[in-house]
Amino acid sequence: MGLPVYIGPSAYDPSVIIRAVLVTDSANSKTGNMAQLFILHDSIAPHTAQRSGDDAAVCGSCPLRPSLSGGCYVLTFQGPLSTWKATTGKPVAGAAIIAKALRGRTLRLGAYGDPAALPIHVIQHLARLVNGRATGYTHGWRARPDLRPFCMASVETTAQAFDAVSQGWRTFRVTTPEAPNLANEIACPSDIVECAKCLLCKGASSKARSITIPAHGTFIRRALTVVQ
Repeated sequence: MGLPVYIGPSAYDPSVIIRAVLVTDSANSKTGNMAQLFILHDSIAPHTAQRSGDDAAVCGSCPLRPSLSGGCYVLTFQGPLSTWKATTGKPVAGAAIIAKALRGRTLRLGAYGDPAALPIHVIQHLARLVNGRATGYTHGWRARPDLRPFCMASVETTAQAFDAVSQGWRTFRVTTPEAPNLANEIACPSDIVECAKCLLCKGASSKARSITIPAHGTFIRRALTVVQ
């Protein structure tokens, strides 16, 4: 299960080797059958890395990381772990194989992990293969303006949202009753259309407004502690 498309140093921590794995089939009812990119620590299982804090190599300083007392919604012992196990020891797939796997598809950059952990050439190449029909989010937006065309800036506060927009980003923000939508934001339409058909989260390559979603998920109480 999965095609490794990158094995090499993390852009967050070049001393750590990470692995980016393309999974072409998804049963996720919210996203639809998008191809999914998992960004994983190469030598430590994702659920173990999440507990120890070694997930910093793939998630950066995301405040939702459990080691930072955050409320990450990704269950790393499920999809990320099975993907990691299935591709451990596998080499990077050939260019023709990757191109065939993505032909006619849409792509989610970061089913787990932050695209900012990867070199820009990897993101650019994958986006070209799907004709720009890729979505993504990054907490590394301050240091990675090169990701603006492909990713939304993940922000937790309205102040961060204003800062990111001033730097040319579209933003993705979790809202609360105390911090509702700003004038330049619209609610994610996931209740009526799946991500594979919506594609509003294409970063600055889309001219739509920024996107918000209400706090949700298993760890909602912890998630609410970092948004305002």
